[in-house]
Amino acid sequence: MDQNKLVKLITQEIIKKLAAEPVQELTEEVSRPQVLVIMTGGSIGFSQSVKSLASIEKWAELKVILSQNAAQIYTRDLIFPNFKPTRIYHSQEQTPAKEILQDVKAVIVPVLTLNSAAKLAAGICDNLVLNIIMNSLLTGLPVIAARNAASLRDEERKKIIGGRSNPGLVQLTNDNLRKLEVMGIKLADAAHLEEPTRKAVFPPNIKKYGYTKKREIITSEKISNQDIEQGYIYLPKNALLTPLSKDIVSSHNLKVYYQNS
Repeated sequence: MDQNKLVKLITQEIIKKLAAEPVQELTEEVSRPQVLVIMTGGSIGFSQSVKSLASIEKWAELKVILSQNAAQIYTRDLIFPNFKPTRIYHSQEQTPAKEILQDVKAVIVPVLTLNSAAKLAAGICDNLVLNIIMNSLLTGLPVIAARNAASLRDEERKKIIGGRSNPGLVQLTNDNLRKLEVMGIKLADAAHLEEPTRKAVFPPNIKKYGYTKKREIITSEKISNQDIEQGYIYLPKNALLTPLSKDIVSSHNLKVYYQNS
């Protein structure tokens, strides 16, 4: 038998045997990506956004900062039965923005109020939460915000004001939202914050393999030059690196992130 064919056959048999092994806990699993949630004092879209956050928490660790208004309006029972943040900050504590944003992969504003949207559109950062949002934009950190509370066209708001509207104010708020998009803020419906957040944390250029019940064998061919250049790779929790793949990871000092879902 040709030597190359023999090597290929042996390799295939080894991979089959490895794939059949029972899944064991992976000792090199790292923490899930951290996402910062900025809670303001708005109510429109709040219930929908909390459900979105509960879905995001399934694959990310959530840190929360409460604005002064949020701390007064939202009770712990109202927010946190739905998800369990790893850390809660209060704006009046004046924790440095740099410390709050440390290791954060994306920022979510579940309820973007009319006031906050207007200030950001005008470049005004007169409190800690607005400073954090602006700092995130300046450093290229993804910011995802629910547009519901910042729009006079929102159905929930229309019910509150009885269907009445001021054309000039509608135009003003629409202009503010467009400015925020130009600044780099991704606007979404409060009920659908998970998808843009996931895309921001795991952009298309990041190699991410889907989770399967079977062990997925990660051969050296699956580690691309792009993975090496960016310095990390995302794998399913039950993935198994071949010896050659481990050598590539070790020699290039790649960070391996194992996903929980």
